[in-house]
Amino acid sequence: MFLKLVVKSFELCPFEEESDTVKVRLYTRGDRHWSEAEEPGLNVKEQGNEGLLEKMLEMAGNQLTMWMTSEKDSGCYRFIDVEAPGASITLGEGAVKDVETILTPKPSPLMRIRIVKVEEPEKYRVIHEFKPSKESIIYDGFINIKNPDLQYDLILIDTTDDTRILLPHELILSPLKLSSESTKRRARRKKPKTSKTKRKKSKTRKKKGGKSKRK
Repeated sequence: MFLKLVVKSFELCPFEEESDTVKVRLYTRGDRHWSEAEEPGLNVKEQGNEGLLEKMLEMAGNQLTMWMTSEKDSGCYRFIDVEAPGASITLGEGAVKDVETILTPKPSPLMRIRIVKVEEPEKYRVIHEFKPSKESIIYDGFINIKNPDLQYDLILIDTTDDTRILLPHELILSPLKLSSESTKRRARRKKPKTSKTKRKKSKTRKKKGGKSKRK
């Protein structure tokens, strides 16, 4: 039995856009390439969804590894999306410079960014609203407030999926410190061995006195 899977590959490449108040890191989605793949020997009825997802994850990982090794680093994120009827798995890899925080947990189309001042409970005022000039994806990167004296309480990031609340202290995340110390084996302190000299017991030989025999 052959199961047909759809394999898609695309890139997210960074760019910067700004207004008079903010400067934002966004992404453009490159052209998608897709193909069909057949996976022999996979019986969804017998193995269930778990077996299907494992096969899809394996295929996505193999495709992503081949892509990363066959082409040089482009400074973009690379993604492989494997789709089956009722299921989808996406894997991504890559490195991008100047990333200060996570703006959304997953790449999402951006609608607008609102800088907000809270005046009363459940009442707020939008100080500034930023809209991208073209279709853009927001993920990680940065939002730089140009005026350091601007008083605001939070930032609302509106995407096609949902709205995320970002607090001022979340604009810059502390870098992850990886411990480079290798595990060192501490040499056990060896106690100085004291040589114990066994005392030799002096054995005194007793002379046996001869007994005179009386006739």
